[in-house]
Amino acid sequence: RADLYRQFMLTWFLIQGLVVVIFSKQLNAKFLLGFSMPLTIFAVLGVEYTCQKIKDADLRILIKWLLIIFLCLGNVYSVVGNILIYKKPTADFGFVFQPPEVFLATDWAKYNLPRNSIIMANFSAWGNILSGLTGRFSLIGHSGFGMINIKQKNLWVEYFYKDNQDLDNKKELLNFLGVDYVWFGKKEKKLGTFDPGVIDWLELVYRNSAESIYRVK
Repeated sequence: RADLYRQFMLTWFLIQGLVVVIFSKQLNAKFLLGFSMPLTIFAVLGVEYTCQKIKDADLRILIKWLLIIFLCLGNVYSVVGNILIYKKPTADFGFVFQPPEVFLATDWAKYNLPRNSIIMANFSAWGNILSGLTGRFSLIGHSGFGMINIKQKNLWVEYFYKDNQDLDNKKELLNFLGVDYVWFGKKEKKLGTFDPGVIDWLELVYRNSAESIYRVK
C-alpha cells in the first residue's frame, strides 16, 4: 500500500506540473475550473510525502522549491504575457487593452441603447467583452467552439463590411439576424471600404474620433 500511495502521489504531481506549464494561458483557464485545485493539493501532499522519505535536508529543500516554481510558472506567464500585450496591443489577445475611444463608445452604449439590442461589429474573439462592457448582445460573442454558427457569422460580418455593394441584400441580412445597431470603428475599417455614412437606412447615433455607432432603421 505504501508503494501504491507513493506512486499515486508522484503521478498526480507530474500531471499537475504538466497541466500548469502547458495550459497556463488564461484563455484555457475555464477548462481547468474545478480541476486545478485538486491537482495542486495532491501535488503538495505528494511532495510532502516524498520529502519525508528523503534523509538529505538539502534535497528536501530543493524539491519543495521546485514545487513552488512549478506552481508559479502559470502566474509568471500571465503577468509577462500581459505586459507584452500592453506594450504591443496589436499582438494576439491585444483585445485586452483597448484605446480610450473604444471605452467611451461602449460606455455610451451601456447607458443609451435599449437593453435587448443586438450589435454587429468586427469584434470576433472579444465580442464577449463588447457585451460585458455594454450589457448588450453582440452578433459574434465569442470566436471559439462555444459560439453557434461562428464560421457563417464571421463570413456575414466580412461580407457586410467589405464594401457598399449589395446594400439591399445587406439590409435584409441585418433584418434576418435581428441586428439593431452597426458598430463602425478601426476594426471594421480593416475589413474593407464600407462607408455607413452614405447609407440611408443607417442612422448615426454616436461618434467619437475613432468609433461610431449606427442604428438600423
